[in-house]
Amino acid sequence: MADQNVAHGSFVIERLIDAPPSRVYAAFATAEGKERWSGAPQAEALRREFDFRVGGHDRLFCQWQEGAHRSHPKIRTTDFRAEYRDIVPVRRIVYVYERYLDESRISVSLATVQFHAHEG
Repeated sequence: MADQNVAHGSFVIERLIDAPPSRVYAAFATAEGKERWSGAPQAEALRREFDFRVGGHDRLFCQWQEGAHRSHPKIRTTDFRAEYRDIVPVRRIVYVYERYLDESRISVSLATVQFHAHEG
């Protein structure tokens, strides 16, 4: 078995969005909302699953052509697999997810997304 490094860390990303929390939450909590922003424009979605509930899952499996300008382009895949652990409507979403590049798992993470109204 190959030696794999483990790194633990945390970070915070904050975004101010000109929309009410309910609308931003819907972008995470509905298949239609998630479809509009997840994935990459150059990638083709081969499998998309969305079961938004505690214990439910989210999956987006895509492929794209790397090096299209080369004589031997390579087909690559990316796979996002998540399980929802805590959902408080319009307040918080907690999920665990794995990311794969081709057949290799490249990360496992715990994410918490919180929604707050901002004055001004």
